[in-house]
Amino acid sequence: MPAINEIQKPRILDEVRRVLRLHHYSIHTEKSYVDWIARFIRFSRMGSRDDLFPGEPKIEAFLSDLAVHAKSGYECPCVSLQEGSEASS
Repeated sequence: MPAINEIQKPRILDEVRRVLRLHHYSIHTEKSYVDWIARFIRFSRMGSRDDLFPGEPKIEAFLSDLAVHAKSGYECPCVSLQEGSEASS
């Protein structure tokens, strides 16, 4: 248990919520941001804020993994348009 005079940093998601509320973001936006940040934390197996650095390669790996493995159900409309134009030519 930490000493009473020790000041603990707020947990990262609590800090994100605080900043979003300070800037009057919608509760839906807050939930979405917190969800994505939590996904990133789980993906990168962060144990502390120090594990974030260097951040850029970890973020690139996370986004690449989403692009390759995510099953969002989203299909780019340009794909179906291109397929349709090929059929008519």
